[in-house]
Amino acid sequence: MTDLWSYALTLLGVAGTALVGRKVWWAQHFLLITQIPWTVFALVTGQFGFLLGVVLNSAIYVTSAREWQQQRPQRAPVPTTAP
Repeated sequence: MTDLWSYALTLLGVAGTALVGRKVWWAQHFLLITQIPWTVFALVTGQFGFLLGVVLNSAIYVTSAREWQQQRPQRAPVPTTAP
């Protein structure tokens, strides 16, 4: 079972890194969500040291998501016409 966890968590991390490399705006959000299985893994296996990684990575992803959001070009408002 631990091998399955290792492969799954690795694939999630690699996918997230690929999204960041492509500058996909929601990549940081994806990586933040991947911290949920890391938390479960740490709790189920009793490897509580991983929880520190979850906290630190989550802080990085939240900060990066905010920065990316501020740098992202804003959409022009859709013009509305009166009926």
